[in-house]
Amino acid sequence: MKKGFKILSICALLLFMSLSSAYAGNEDEVVIGKYVKLYSKAMDEERTMIISVPDDYDHSSEKYPVLYVLDGSVQTMIEAKADVQMAKYCYSPEMIIVAIVNNDRNRDMMPGTDAAPNFLRFITEELFDYMKKEYRVDENQRILYGGSNAGLFTMFAFLTNPDNFTGHISSSPTICHRKQIMMDMVQNMIKKDVKLNKFMYVIYGDVDFPEVTDTLAVFLPWLRELGQKGLRLKVDYLPEDGHIPYGSLQYGLMAMYEGYAYPPEKLETQGLDSMKAYYGRYSKRVGYVQNPPKQKILFFGQEMLRQNKVKEAVDAFEYALKLYPDDYTGTLLLAVAHFKDNEMDQARKEYFLTKEKMKMLNEKSDPPVDEWKELKKKFDS
Repeated sequence: MKKGFKILSICALLLFMSLSSAYAGNEDEVVIGKYVKLYSKAMDEERTMIISVPDDYDHSSEKYPVLYVLDGSVQTMIEAKADVQMAKYCYSPEMIIVAIVNNDRNRDMMPGTDAAPNFLRFITEELFDYMKKEYRVDENQRILYGGSNAGLFTMFAFLTNPDNFTGHISSSPTICHRKQIMMDMVQNMIKKDVKLNKFMYVIYGDVDFPEVTDTLAVFLPWLRELGQKGLRLKVDYLPEDGHIPYGSLQYGLMAMYEGYAYPPEKLETQGLDSMKAYYGRYSKRVGYVQNPPKQKILFFGQEMLRQNKVKEAVDAFEYALKLYPDDYTGTLLLAVAHFKDNEMDQARKEYFLTKEKMKMLNEKSDPPVDEWKELKKKFDS
């Protein structure tokens, strides 16, 4: 078994443990997303999406990557949520998920008429604009996922304009249905003077339909040529697996975000500057600015507090707030650090600022920080 696919089993176990803990004894409704309908001028018809946000979306002010899932339905949304959750446990960011429901699948997904370009325009112009207006989205991290004919469309979207999406995940793409069109597109892309600091993931099985595997055997070498122009391409060809291998989306996310997580062992041996340098190198590799994740910075600061290195902890929390100024957890931990250093005026200031931020985010539950009750007793009395 490949190392990457062994990780899948570990992530699945972590997800199961998380969900078991989250839902045990909880009789509240579980809402996976909401339906949104938009009239598309590009397609002259109404389109339906199912949109799901991260669990802490309403209690934060962060911007999130957006995963666009083709062949959208309640079932695909459930599967995408599970894949994103499992990938998160193996170190990729939280995401907003947009599952695009089909109107006429073969019409929209198959290049060769105006329908596929119009469908792409709907996504990249109208839907992008809607998401930017209505949600806190990170426009530098947009991902498109599709399988089979939707995998073909994912490849078509990349070759039409690679700048629309940061990452493309294509499972068992049926290039065979439009072989000449797709071959012409990839060869034209090779001839262009472009820099492709983008990510493409292709996955398929060796017992897929013969026309799929035979065509990919011819097409993929041409796609690999784009590596000379900066395309980060990862291909997984799975033994004894068939059409649209199970876990395709999760494998793609894990491949796309490889290196996203700052190595845990470095947290114990190296300082904040090392973390900043690490994400500087990561940003250069992926082609967009990736700040250190908030959780990584706060964890480092808490570790410094545990070691009684208060100055280093304060530096970490202040850096977290520079990147994530509306985050109340960072402000609270900064209050804790000043409190431990007997700087009561500064601790009081950060404590009440924490409460203001929590009120703005409509956060009514006590933060999961041991010192919260101690601060309340000290400053609210």
